[in-house]
Amino acid sequence: MHIDRNKIKNVTVQAVKNSLGEKKRKRNDEWFDEECRMAIQENNNMRKIMLKRMTRSSKETYREQRRRANKLRKEKRDVKETNRKYRSGMGKSGHREILSNCESVQERISTLSECL
Repeated sequence: MHIDRNKIKNVTVQAVKNSLGEKKRKRNDEWFDEECRMAIQENNNMRKIMLKRMTRSSKETYREQRRRANKLRKEKRDVKETNRKYRSGMGKSGHREILSNCESVQERISTLSECL
């Protein structure tokens, strides 16, 4: 008796979707902007180059680009999260500290953008 694994997989996946529903993944458009998309695109391009020519130089270039892209996304996400906490009233006691942190993060983001 020969059982087709793809048929079993498809039936199982369909049954789970029917019973649990399907949750669509969404990005947070409040902080994930065109600058983040461009950084990720550049990251993908560097990865393709690295995979074509596996040299120390291409690996290091890819790693540097990946670090820059991740740092940019993290800082943008953190700024948004800090703003959200402040607006919700969680950060009112230290509002000066939060505002100065936001300014320093925004300065780092602009510096990073110049590097990209």
